[in-house]
Amino acid sequence: MTPSSEAPVAPEKDLSTTDLEKVILAKGDVSGFNVGPMEPPPLQGETADKAECIPITAVINGKPEPVAQASVYRQLTGAGDGRPAVSEFLTAHGAQGAATVLSRLRTAVEACERGFTSSGGEGPSAYKSVKKLSVAKVGDDAFAYQVTGDFEGDSVPLVFQVVRSGGTLATFYTANLEGPQTPTIPSALLAAQIAKLK
Repeated sequence: MTPSSEAPVAPEKDLSTTDLEKVILAKGDVSGFNVGPMEPPPLQGETADKAECIPITAVINGKPEPVAQASVYRQLTGAGDGRPAVSEFLTAHGAQGAATVLSRLRTAVEACERGFTSSGGEGPSAYKSVKKLSVAKVGDDAFAYQVTGDFEGDSVPLVFQVVRSGGTLATFYTANLEGPQTPTIPSALLAAQIAKLK
């Protein structure tokens, strides 16, 4: 019997930790950037006190939800003066899980625009506002947003850019600890990471 030409395509293989280690950004991948190790996040992170904002604190914790089957972490720093300092984590969720992470984040950013509080981790935290940001069109999907923390009355902008390639998410994070201006994440980092995932 001749196989049908319309036979279903085999699903994309989910990446393991070993696979992710091979494709996450490494030294020499992006001109002007050093790449170093980054400690995995603690087991217990912070949790938003509003249920609709939990997807945001999950990413702050370095553990996007639905929970990944594998994760790896790196610290990226400008070769000159160490700036910008960008954290990256690659997480494998499967295609449906990765799409769900982004869907939940989009909903949470809209629902939590006026801010929220969280507990756990190193103690209670307050976030003044959340807003969507523009992001380069890379990968299968991409989303960026800013969470503005409240540190003893001072605004601390935290920026996240999440890019999906199949069932893998590349999340980049940076903060401005010196003022209220929105920090930037170089688009070259996203482009280089997506190129390695193809």
